[in-house]
Amino acid sequence: MPTEEKSAVDLDKLLAKWARDRLGDIGVWESVHDQFEKWSAKIISDLKETYSDIAIRLFLNPVDMGKPEDYTASAVIKGECGDTIGIYLRTDKGIIKEAFFTTDGCESSVAACGGLVEMIKGMSEEDAAGLCGWDVLEYLGVFPEDSAHCCLLAVNTLKKALGAIGASPSIQ
Repeated sequence: MPTEEKSAVDLDKLLAKWARDRLGDIGVWESVHDQFEKWSAKIISDLKETYSDIAIRLFLNPVDMGKPEDYTASAVIKGECGDTIGIYLRTDKGIIKEAFFTTDGCESSVAACGGLVEMIKGMSEEDAAGLCGWDVLEYLGVFPEDSAHCCLLAVNTLKKALGAIGASPSIQ
């Protein structure tokens, strides 16, 4: 199966599980409600109008989430919205080899951080220091306007981590 097809199938499976979980959280179970499939399709459709497939994949299946045991530099910032983001970098000779994140925020925060760490792997510290929140928004594609601050918070946390290893980023 080609990678794009497999990715679409995997995303569909993740979305189906997400919908079952969300509906179950409010007492709507597949075995009890005859409208379950209709409601499930509706909340998945609404989600896809709000987020791109990339953003959905990032928050439903965050790959680089978690604080690693060892890292070159890190930073943690609590945003005005109340979300706390941590960025952890492993660098070598000015190149970001690996990046990880933590957040106590919502799906948008997880997607923003996940997108950022995907973007910066293999990037020079200097290029990463030049990123802005719009770069992450562009990478994510469709993203809620009222959650754009999550991208800025993720980038500012990255810049603080880069500052700890001698890069000279400007916080936005």
